[in-house]
Amino acid sequence: MIIKFELFNEGIKSLLVGPTENEIWSELMNGKLKGFLKSIPKSPEDFFIQMKEDCKILNIDDNYFWWGKNHTVIFWVDKNKKYLYLSDNYIWLVLSKIYNLNWVEIRTLISEQLSDDINFNILIPIRGW
Repeated sequence: MIIKFELFNEGIKSLLVGPTENEIWSELMNGKLKGFLKSIPKSPEDFFIQMKEDCKILNIDDNYFWWGKNHTVIFWVDKNKKYLYLSDNYIWLVLSKIYNLNWVEIRTLISEQLSDDINFNILIPIRGW
């Protein structure tokens, strides 16, 4: 078997280095974030603002309201407990994995961005939506 060194080297390099940030954004914008983002956000604040601006209240009742787009729930608010449930797939993972924010930084960012819209005491990321 003959292995071309250049191809082998590129394959190993991609395993060690992983995808570039542009490749990750391209995959996200063509996949799960398709329709949510208009452009690649430069900062976590820009990302969150784009996601927030593109969402609307999907359903509301006495205790809860759901906020999202195209039947995809991004936020769910329990008004009585003052809990904000947040999509792990659409928000949390992007903020933590792409922007490298930790729990406190994510909570601070979200609190600042939603302070005029939602009154919450507890932030809970929900896996799977």
